[in-house]
Amino acid sequence: TTTEAFPLLRAEKKKIAPDMVVWTAGIKPGSLETIPAISRPEGFFVVDAFLRVKDSGRVFHNVYAAGDCALITNPDGTFVPQLAQAAAEEGGFVAKNILAAINDRQQRIFAFKRKGFILPIGKGTAIASIKGFVFDGFFAWWLNRTIYLMNMPTFKHKLKVAWIWTAGLFMKRKI
Repeated sequence: TTTEAFPLLRAEKKKIAPDMVVWTAGIKPGSLETIPAISRPEGFFVVDAFLRVKDSGRVFHNVYAAGDCALITNPDGTFVPQLAQAAAEEGGFVAKNILAAINDRQQRIFAFKRKGFILPIGKGTAIASIKGFVFDGFFAWWLNRTIYLMNMPTFKHKLKVAWIWTAGLFMKRKI
């Protein structure tokens, strides 16, 4: 079993050093030549409901994909959009499923539900649709900035971005 192969990983608080980490950013999957045996329609890894890579009916139980490289279908048959909001949720979900597999627990099925969107359209203005509420103007712009800052990884990053944004309010735009 998995826990016999990795007896020290039973504790959930232990950090696991991966053998390989692949990171990509963008709006389409990058080329990855390290797994040539798996077909990738349009460059995507096809995954099952647990976000494990599958190919021709075969599921690779120890290979997961999330974000722009994964072609994910919700339980209702809709495709998960290639958005940062979805990718962040997928990444955390994959981590929990890997931990469940290591500890011989049941993995969960992934289902993405969009929380909403905010589109900044200029200095001090944006449009937003969040959980059925649609609004625009300064409040939508402020909410966009607030949510963005909340998702920055460290306090140092938050402070730096907030400083740059604040300075930008008092400067002319560079063309």
